[in-house]
Amino acid sequence: MDKKLVIGIDEAGMGPVFGPLVISGVLVRKDKLDTLTELGVKDSKKFGSGLRAHQRRKSVWKNAADYIINKKQVVVDASSLDKENMYTLHIKATAKILEALNWHQVGEVYIEQLGMLSRDKFIRKLGFWHRGFIYESKADERYPSVSLASIKAKLLRDRKVSKLCKKAGHEYVSGYANSKTELFFKKHFKKHGRLPHGTRFSRNWAPILKMKSFNKI
Repeated sequence: MDKKLVIGIDEAGMGPVFGPLVISGVLVRKDKLDTLTELGVKDSKKFGSGLRAHQRRKSVWKNAADYIINKKQVVVDASSLDKENMYTLHIKATAKILEALNWHQVGEVYIEQLGMLSRDKFIRKLGFWHRGFIYESKADERYPSVSLASIKAKLLRDRKVSKLCKKAGHEYVSGYANSKTELFFKKHFKKHGRLPHGTRFSRNWAPILKMKSFNKI
């Protein structure tokens, strides 16, 4: 085991009604964590929203790239999220990432807590554990490795959502349950008689439920 190495894992896309869930993991040297902070690495949400925030994330990720030993991302599409429990899919993805990054050779692993899912339940679902694992709420704010993973997850999700929007013939929307996403859904439904590919049909959001009721999906 190399105690000089750490893994950080975080996600982007747990809350939206459109687009995939992306789970990201990064492997970095422990003695480079302060350097990552100096480069501007922080929780992806702290950058804000919009094009300017996206460019800032992209710039920070690019500057931090030289300090990343290895990385792994798992993309869970909307159709999969409709078929299986989101937490279960997230934990399966986390296991894949940990295996890809050789977790058993790493001193510490930091994982952002999944909503209200307790540490004990997370461990049982994951199926393996060691004392170097840290599973905490707000880990994306406390630990630079998790912050870096959150940036990668957000950048990749934004890219995937942008492609879905372009395919639907619409400008970019975040996919969160807000007025812009609702307008996007309404325009697409009016034109095509169905919601766009990438919609999370299982989400109990009023605009989705209303359009689903027309049975044209």
